[in-house]
Amino acid sequence: MGHDTIVNYSCEAFLAFIRKKFQIVTCILCMRIHVIRIHEYHYRLIRSEVTEKNIQIKIFSIYCSYAKAEGRQYTKRILPYFVIPECNICLVNIFAFYKDSQPSGKPDYSKTAGILGTVDERTIKRHYNMVATYIRQTIVEIAHFLSSIPNLTVLPDFKPGHNNEIRNFFQYLSLLNLAMEKAGIQTKTEPVRILHRTYVLHKIRKFCPVIPMNLVECSATPYDTS
Repeated sequence: MGHDTIVNYSCEAFLAFIRKKFQIVTCILCMRIHVIRIHEYHYRLIRSEVTEKNIQIKIFSIYCSYAKAEGRQYTKRILPYFVIPECNICLVNIFAFYKDSQPSGKPDYSKTAGILGTVDERTIKRHYNMVATYIRQTIVEIAHFLSSIPNLTVLPDFKPGHNNEIRNFFQYLSLLNLAMEKAGIQTKTEPVRILHRTYVLHKIRKFCPVIPMNLVECSATPYDTS
């Protein structure tokens, strides 16, 4: 069992991963590195792209004594990256829907009802626009990060325009993985994983400092946010 997709998700495996990850990555509540404490367990309904039905998964929330002592939010639900906070639609499905609509940029709403679990075009369009926004933000952040690496001489074949956004996204993601490989990091950053990072940081910046992109953080992306 694992934690990468709804198909192989196990709360126990995910918790073990989070405990290990927080040994090298700062807590999203206090920006310190410390052993995490479990606050409580919860259950979520998630739309399965396999069965096209809602299934129940077990998640957990963490407790941060440092954040509590500072009078800040001190509990946080930790979600696997395929989950969208406060929603049963999986991020991987929204991304696939967005990718399939490119380069025309015209979503085919008739193909999404089963996988996304909704026939409401407003809901579908909101999620579509969300992924489009985070793709643009991710491209900018990867570009900024890669510009800080002096020995990475390869430049992406960037093409302007909304119709090229998904192409540019994969170009920059490929270069990010190249930088990670040169640094000796074997774990590759998948598209949905890096988009989830952008989503998480967009949420937590309301109460935490900006977390700059780095190679370790890209290989162990943040999980959140509910």
